[in-house]
Amino acid sequence: MKIKLLVSITLLTINLLFAQTEDSLYTVFEPGIISLKGVKEGSPSITADGNTMVFVRYQSYGEKVPYIANKTEKGWKVERLNFVDTLYNLAISPDGGRIVFKTRNRPSPNADRVNNAFRVDRNEDGTWGKPVKMQPKLKDAGYFRIAEDGTLYLFINASEGTPRGIFTSEPKADGSYTDPTWLSDAVSPFPSVTYSPVINAKEDKLIVNRAGLNEEEEEKLGKKGLYIYQKYGFQWDTGTRLNLPYSWYSMVTPNEQIVFVDNGDLYVADLADLGISWNDEQITEQP
Repeated sequence: MKIKLLVSITLLTINLLFAQTEDSLYTVFEPGIISLKGVKEGSPSITADGNTMVFVRYQSYGEKVPYIANKTEKGWKVERLNFVDTLYNLAISPDGGRIVFKTRNRPSPNADRVNNAFRVDRNEDGTWGKPVKMQPKLKDAGYFRIAEDGTLYLFINASEGTPRGIFTSEPKADGSYTDPTWLSDAVSPFPSVTYSPVINAKEDKLIVNRAGLNEEEEEKLGKKGLYIYQKYGFQWDTGTRLNLPYSWYSMVTPNEQIVFVDNGDLYVADLADLGISWNDEQITEQP
């Protein structure tokens, strides 16, 4: 009996220590200001200077309310974005002058949801203009991210027989974008659902969400979660899983923290604690 009790206590201690080690990697992001109790948050995206971010709050996953937060001397000031009632996900450009977003609304209560993608630019007075619908080949795109050079990174859940995963689209002089171009088989390995790209300034590191795999496929490609990729020349590697919970959206702040969605809240972790330098040439080994 004493031996069994000792073994049980030892196992419990090990489990608690493991849980504490894992939990110590991340904490709730801006609790009571951006991450509220009883409200779900998601779709975080931040400017290059770290002073403006957008995100959503919601109860129904298909109908999320967009917000913008601006950093002041007293902390974050959160305001509702009013250029659209609800949306699916959104991202802000590094300079803060553009937001791209996806809607997935029902035209009537019993109808199927309809996808649309939009871009909206900030006016000189700081207000937001009227959303402009993307071209048909970007209609079903979402989980956008805008690189510092203006390149649009996005996810398309393509029809059967065509690629599904991360694409890029280049900005045009009139403010629109080119038709999407497939990024890499390595970044979006078949048959995974690889989405929600986050790109660094040099566009040689990429964090994505990988899901949509059965047990057999996970043995080959790795279990679902956040993965970081490194680009060598023109070739992306096969990715390394981050030691974080599975999340369907994330962002990286200028001070190299990752903010990610978990259980309806936003959490933050230092990339250094995960063995990652976001803007250096190499990805260091994770602890």
